[in-house]
Parts: sequence; structure tokens; C-alpha cells
Amino acid sequence: MTSDFHDRKLERDEDLIKGLYGVARSNRWELREWAQAELHACLFEAELQEALAKGVVKASITEAVARLRRINSQELPQAIRDYDDTMNDVSGGGYEDVYEAYDQLQRGCAGLVRIMRELLEIRSFIGGIGSD
Repeated sequence: MTSDFHDRKLERDEDLIKGLYGVARSNRWELREWAQAELHACLFEAELQEALAKGVVKASITEAVARLRRINSQELPQAIRDYDDTMNDVSGGGYEDVYEAYDQLQRGCAGLVRIMRELLEIRSFIGGIGSD
């Protein structure tokens, strides 16, 4: 009697990677949708406040508006492309083992997570000014 341990390891690994890939696709979609909605909401509110503000506050809001526009036009699309490239690499077998596939997907997601963190900071800033 022989063990199928070695024969089934590839199947186990492929099943895990398919699952991780599915999660990555869902994460990408959810993060992108949230970021786009948050960008538009923050930008709308910041532009309203920018028109009313004066002095140092106005300068800070103007800086936030410029930052939001840069995220929207450059950084978010690039983060999405980077994550897509990573997912394509993984789906094409560009890894040595399941841990490396997992690690690649996590690193691919990092750009969108950084954008999420920054948008939350901008939301807090804009929201704090609007409540004054």
C-alpha cells in the first residue's frame, strides 16, 4: 500500500491558491469600489469647504483637494494595475509554493490598503473641519 501524500500535495496547493486568488479578486473589487466612492465624497466635501475657508485652513483644504485628485488620477489606477498584475502572475503559476503565492497577493494588495488608510485620514481631516 502506498500513500497518496505526495500525489495529492499539488492538488491541495492548487485548491488553496484558487481560493486565495478568489479572495484577492473580491478584495480588489471591494477596495476599488470603496476607494472610488470615498474619493468622490471627500473631494465633493473638500471643494465645498475650500470655497468657504480662509487662511491656513483654506491652504490645508486646498492641499487635501490636490492630494485627492492625485490619488484619483494616478495612484488608484496604478494600485489597481499593480494588483491585477500580481493576480495574473499568481494565476499563471508565478510562484514556488503556496506561501509565496499568498505573500505575492498580500503585497499586491498593499497599494490599495495604503490608499484606504490615507483616504480615512483625509476623511477625518475634512470631517473635522466641516463639524466646526
